[in-house]
Amino acid sequence: AFITNVYTEQGEGFMISQDGKRDSVGTMYVQKAKYTTCNAKHPHFYMALTRAKVRPGEDVVFGPAYLVVEDVPLPLAIPYGFFPFSSSYSSGFIMPTYGDETTRGFYLRDGGYYFAINDHVDLKVLGELYTKGSWGLSGQSTYKRRYRYSGNVFVSYQNTKEGEKNMPQRDLFEAHFEPYEYRVDHTVDCRRYQIEYGSLVTPAGETPYTIARMRSFVCVLAVVPGTDGDEPRVALVLQYRYAPDCWQLELPAGGIEAGETPLEAAERELREECGLVPDEVVDLGVVWPSAGSLDEGAYLVAMRCKAERLPLELDPGEQLEVLFATRSELEEVLANGRFGQAAGYVAWMRAQARGLIDAWL
Repeated sequence: AFITNVYTEQGEGFMISQDGKRDSVGTMYVQKAKYTTCNAKHPHFYMALTRAKVRPGEDVVFGPAYLVVEDVPLPLAIPYGFFPFSSSYSSGFIMPTYGDETTRGFYLRDGGYYFAINDHVDLKVLGELYTKGSWGLSGQSTYKRRYRYSGNVFVSYQNTKEGEKNMPQRDLFEAHFEPYEYRVDHTVDCRRYQIEYGSLVTPAGETPYTIARMRSFVCVLAVVPGTDGDEPRVALVLQYRYAPDCWQLELPAGGIEAGETPLEAAERELREECGLVPDEVVDLGVVWPSAGSLDEGAYLVAMRCKAERLPLELDPGEQLEVLFATRSELEEVLANGRFGQAAGYVAWMRAQARGLIDAWL
């Protein structure tokens, strides 16, 4: 059947054609067609296809085509190509975006092609073009094997020209612009934490780095009221730590679970490890124990608790002893090194700076 003025939605794009023919299985053969991801009635940009074969729900195969922006044909043409229509992992063209910058002019950028190499590796090649002469190319490949490692490689080249031609400020900028950049990131997944190796490279030099990515945790300074005239006390736990290979005196602490806020995690950890329920809660902020190599944050919380205690809810295999120290007893172990938890030291100092130690103890 012969059809005219065809407008169909195919995948995430739209096909518009003046003349076409549909066969018995639904395949369409069109000419003078437009393919775009712009949903405007008159699209702002599109690929002008001289002729194409459309298999609904599968793909479009086309002959000579060129890019049109705001009804202006651009000298960006390809002799042959196709657009796959698939919700699954597949290769395909990436339509560019357009816009205007004061210094570099009108642009088309972030257009290119996506290569779905296999289930573990892909490649994205993008380009950009500006009316004042700037242009750039970039490529990024991402790889991943679940529970083992992941990473990406990024390479780019930018030829940037700003201002008007033959103007002094333009020559000055071009003389100082550094066009090359590439980044390499590699992450080893160890379930509880990830080790990421990477480097940032520019003409100024290479900066390698290694980061241990771990979930953040909470550290709780919990004060319980005295009974029968006794002094208020601070809850401590005595727990064996494998990394330093010793028993360590600490404030109650634990990891923040997915979907928890730091304050929710603090209340849960205090209830599970010490059987305590807070009556007053003060957020003491966050501290980064080793910002040069860890992205793990320690969220510090001070809590004045109720007198009653609940049964402990320890994790399987977790061994610890709950202790309660007066202010003088805690200051003694802080001074002599018996207390070795860095986040606990900071929690005590911040609570002291805010007047909580004097007010609560």
